[in-house]
Amino acid sequence: MTAEHEGADLPELNETNAAPGTAMRPHNVTYTAKDIDEFLLRSGETADDYRQGDSLIVPPSMLLVQPMRIVHANFHYETGVHVSSTMNIVRLPKRGDTVTVAGSIGDLFERNGNKYVRLDVNILDAAGETLAEIQHVSIYKLRPRAAAR
Repeated sequence: MTAEHEGADLPELNETNAAPGTAMRPHNVTYTAKDIDEFLLRSGETADDYRQGDSLIVPPSMLLVQPMRIVHANFHYETGVHVSSTMNIVRLPKRGDTVTVAGSIGDLFERNGNKYVRLDVNILDAAGETLAEIQHVSIYKLRPRAAAR
């Protein structure tokens, strides 16, 4: 899967640079036959599980990596502990389709000294129609070890 986005010095993910509502720079992803084949090999699934007529659809779990890809293309942070992901699928892209991954910071919050981010990510087709919506929550900064005692 190929992705396009600009490489640059990235701002730190924090309350100042990534306030709720902050839009992230989108990127495009093309799901190639090779990408899907490699994914299926790793997952133990077969292409037959994802055939619709003569087309091969992109396995939904391939879309679930996009929140982390877009946030890491827009912000720098060292910790990344997955907490949860919720995905609403309208329609899955097909092999060879190029999609746009767009999103924003949904929320930043703290719990037990750990800092969390909620990402609101949309996967769009070439016409700009929504294919999937993903809400992803992860810890972006762990509390200091001394505070954990």
